[in-house]
Amino acid sequence: MSKKPDLTRIELIKLIAISTNPLKLRGVNLCGIDLSYLSLKGADLTRANLTETNLKGTFLREAILINADLTNANLTNSNLRTANLTRANLTRANLTKANLTKANLTDAELDGVDITGTCLTKTIVKGTFLETAFIIDHEEDLTDLENYE
Repeated sequence: MSKKPDLTRIELIKLIAISTNPLKLRGVNLCGIDLSYLSLKGADLTRANLTETNLKGTFLREAILINADLTNANLTNSNLRTANLTRANLTRANLTKANLTKANLTDAELDGVDITGTCLTKTIVKGTFLETAFIIDHEEDLTDLENYE
């Protein structure tokens, strides 16, 4: 059984409301919390537990999600433009129609992830395997992914 989340949705909304800088939530446990449609622009969620978290429509532009666990997370229509997801675990995450433009997915775990309709323009995928990703009706040219050596 997983540990109780460190914050509730209401507590996080209050933190967002009073903060003048991006939130620093390193290592926080937000497992299973509904964070849909919140703005977490630039938030530092390094090593955060976001397993089974609802992040639908969440604004995560420039967020730091290094080593974050997003297993089974719902990121449908979320904005992850220029987010750093280095070594993040996105196993079975739903990224349908998410914006990952210029996001860094270096060494990220994408086993069974759904990237249907996801914007992947200039996304960095070094060390990341997309072979088991679920892709349907993808309008982006996947050759535009950046695999830096």
